[in-house]
Amino acid sequence: MSSQIKNVLITGSKGYIGPVLIHHIKNHMPNIHITGIDTGYFNETFSDIEQFNQHSPDHYLELDFRTLTEADLIDYDAIIHLAAISNDPMGESYKAVTEDINLKQSIKFAENAKNANVKKFVFASSCSVYGLVEGEDTVSEQSSIAPVTTYAKTKVDFESALKTLSTPSFQCICLRFATACGPSSNLRLDLVLNDFVHSALFKGEINILSDGKPWRPLIDTRDMASALAWAAFNFSFDTPFIALNTGQNKNNFQIKDLANIVAKQLDGVKVNLDEKNQPDKRSYKVDFSQFEALVEDQIPLHSLEDTVSTLTKLMIQLKQDGRLGTFEQRKRLFTLNQLKLSGSLNEQLYWNSQI
Repeated sequence: MSSQIKNVLITGSKGYIGPVLIHHIKNHMPNIHITGIDTGYFNETFSDIEQFNQHSPDHYLELDFRTLTEADLIDYDAIIHLAAISNDPMGESYKAVTEDINLKQSIKFAENAKNANVKKFVFASSCSVYGLVEGEDTVSEQSSIAPVTTYAKTKVDFESALKTLSTPSFQCICLRFATACGPSSNLRLDLVLNDFVHSALFKGEINILSDGKPWRPLIDTRDMASALAWAAFNFSFDTPFIALNTGQNKNNFQIKDLANIVAKQLDGVKVNLDEKNQPDKRSYKVDFSQFEALVEDQIPLHSLEDTVSTLTKLMIQLKQDGRLGTFEQRKRLFTLNQLKLSGSLNEQLYWNSQI
């Protein structure tokens, strides 16, 4: 099937992961034709920086994937579905919209894709589906799932819908990603490692708001891009559906240890931890053995140290150029709230100007 994939549609193409994915495909698979779509909530801001220079898709449309019909999808061999309300804070602040976009409308979108004879549907899922892990050292694909947030619940339910929709001619791959981190031309700071690096660089300290004990697996944006491309273009499997933990075993860290690693690498940074803080409800140490065995040497995974180093260089350059903005401005919930308060978006998060 891999050789049959020529035209790909990427939703959320101008978000945090989308530009990195497009850059990867254009560098490694130049014969693939890419159409990118995005609502434009969070627009690319510094693609001109040389080491992060991003390729553009062959065709780009600024539109909401919720508006696409079966007829709009007829020419695509594969879809990589990134578009979503993309973290827990947004999910809790916009519960009804999150359930609509991440689940109801995504199911409709996948149904349209199947009816349009799309061959592969690759979904960016999350290890957050495992929720609060108790009584298990690690969780694998065979472990029970217990999502504790609206965001995570929509991931679980959409996975279930894709499993039902999948057939040998409509293969569905759900990549349960570790917590994202690392460089992008559309940088986010509402992610634990990115937050820690930013705080270390510009405040000289890292404040841990939980008791520091929760486990988090991490994955670099560049590894996410490689995994998504691998799933769409190189991965052949015998079953119509697969959900796969996506990351690397050595990148499971407790929050307090992660903060200390960043502080040590950047030298002279203080870590502030009060163990009396409330524990985080989300804690999961994840087994990525199946993914690591499948990709073997196909995906050279980045180390945490490399991610911290790359993030450091990017943030320093952006700060010097006056383009980093404030910490709040790089948080997705802040931006979404501002668009809503300004009247640019309606209650369903459609652009008022497009209605």
